[in-house]
Amino acid sequence: TGPNGQPVDPNRDPAKIIYQASITDVTRDCTHENGQLTMKIAVAGKVVPGPLFTPGTVTMPIRIAVQHGPDVLYSQLHQYQVQVTDPSAATQFVFTDTNVVVPEPTARDYQAYAGYDENAPAATDKSKAKRKKRVAAAATN
Repeated sequence: TGPNGQPVDPNRDPAKIIYQASITDVTRDCTHENGQLTMKIAVAGKVVPGPLFTPGTVTMPIRIAVQHGPDVLYSQLHQYQVQVTDPSAATQFVFTDTNVVVPEPTARDYQAYAGYDENAPAATDKSKAKRKKRVAAAATN
């Protein structure tokens, strides 16, 4: 089963693809104030319809996480919805998490992660952060 509860073809037949989604860029903007580090983490990507796609809303399970060594300081799963109306063209999206607030680091050693959470639970699960693809690092300015 895929992230949206859709069945996944075990044979990976391209003719049975509903859609494919990819992250094309991740950026972050950091501010320091009152002993806190606040980050805005933006994720850009696209949804490419497959042969079995029908126009509608695609829910992207995007997880944003910040770690300091083995410690997870922030982890949030976002169910970001993308409207895909043209089954013959890719639809671009930009998601921004503006709620990342962690203690201000003493060194440039925080790591910020952004990615799809393939096993997306209904609520935040901090233990999943270690498995995310690292797409932004050294998240201090």
